[in-house]
Amino acid sequence: MVRVRLVATLRSEAGIDEIEINGSGMLMDILAEARRKIPVLRRVIGEEGEPKPTALILVDDVDYRLLGKKLRIGRDSVITIIPVIHGG
Repeated sequence: MVRVRLVATLRSEAGIDEIEINGSGMLMDILAEARRKIPVLRRVIGEEGEPKPTALILVDDVDYRLLGKKLRIGRDSVITIIPVIHGG
């Protein structure tokens, strides 16, 4: 199972810190499934699973942008979703 971890405000708004997604697959598919299960993720994940600029997505502690958008996620992977907070 792929673990999806929420941190910071996402964790407090969702009321959970982690979910598990059955199976493995492409990163965008896993993120889309997580978005369906946790409605607060709509703030940082688009309908098709694409990360919005308001989120930092780590796959096994590495920024997904360094690994490629078509990244295949293994069963034992951990995806961490960190909301980006902008000050002004």
